[in-house]
Amino acid sequence: MESEHIAPRSIPVMAWMVGTLAVQIATEAWSQPAWRPEKAVEIILPTAPGGTNDQMARLMQKILQDHKLVTVPLVVIAKYLESEYIASRTVLTDLGFAK
Repeated sequence: MESEHIAPRSIPVMAWMVGTLAVQIATEAWSQPAWRPEKAVEIILPTAPGGTNDQMARLMQKILQDHKLVTVPLVVIAKYLESEYIASRTVLTDLGFAK
């Protein structure tokens, strides 16, 4: 069996098609209105309070609030000793994906 090769003359056509698609996607994404949260944002951590993850989450919270990047309250919740499963389940339940 012979393998199929792309003809050298079709490469510019394919590059043009990919470029056109990329421009169209970028234009549509750029024209979307900016999204902002309307309710309090919860950052749920499956780790202990005071740990590295908790410190990073609280640093993110401080930066986002100090620079007014988020206009709603940010709350850091540590689900310590409950495992990643329960933290993930909490998020999915809040989003309506789990009961």
